[in-house]
Amino acid sequence: MVTVGFVGLGVMGESIARRLLGAGYVVQGFNRTAAKAAGLVELGMTLAPTARAAAQGASVVFSMVSDGAALAAVCAGDDGILAGLRSESIYVDLSTVGPEASEAARLAAEDSGARFLAAPVSGSVATIREGRLSFMVGGEAEALEEVRPVLLEIGSSIVHVGTVQQAAAMKLAVNLSIAAQVIAFSEGVLLAERYGIEAAQAVDILLGSVVASPMLAYRGPFLLNPPEVPWFTVALARKDLAIARDMADRVSLPLWSAAVAAPVLAASQALGFGQDELASVGHALRVMSDGRPPDPDH
Repeated sequence: MVTVGFVGLGVMGESIARRLLGAGYVVQGFNRTAAKAAGLVELGMTLAPTARAAAQGASVVFSMVSDGAALAAVCAGDDGILAGLRSESIYVDLSTVGPEASEAARLAAEDSGARFLAAPVSGSVATIREGRLSFMVGGEAEALEEVRPVLLEIGSSIVHVGTVQQAAAMKLAVNLSIAAQVIAFSEGVLLAERYGIEAAQAVDILLGSVVASPMLAYRGPFLLNPPEVPWFTVALARKDLAIARDMADRVSLPLWSAAVAAPVLAASQALGFGQDELASVGHALRVMSDGRPPDPDH
């Protein structure tokens, strides 16, 4: 039985760990808020008291955290992942972070004697449930081949991009357009409503048109019925956009869509939608266009 360590059991991490348990892997997981892992414990996961304990004895260790600072925090220290890695372990980070943060994690892992892969993902809770998550992998090709069977229990597409920095950059390139698509979709619904079309009908028509994308197929309906637990928050989208813009500045590349999307996300967060599902920018746009204060319950 292959033992897998998992650090970071948020919405996406929890769904991935659930698939691994279903596939018969022994999973020992750590989450900063232990109560959020209760459902996984019921399925057989061992709840580790620290990130180090989650990594100890595991052949493969995954992490999926919110940003570069969180990645550095779960890696370092006496209770961090690196302190628990075996020399033959492979550490796979699934987080969406900047190239520099990913490279720093690689260097730290290799200093500990372990191998490191950056494998940011494209998809959602829905695609994880269907086993269709996509991985953009950076790092040693041999290490990727060793963990490929584990990754295939989670997703169906695995592309070796190159270095860990290139994998991180590719993920930000993917996420760059998400906010812009959601904003344009939301504005389309608002425009239709102003001409007397019901929001639900506008959503259906847009999702049946040529503008629909796989991402909008599951996120578009959230404009009407958001999930109880957000899949991807406004704050996280804003964080990813900021990293992408910083990357672009370094290579003198203007990102026009990001320049439009960034102030909308900032305004949405200022209105109190930061921890809500990204589709809530539609509600923020309605508030801004109507000139009235937001509903405290959104």
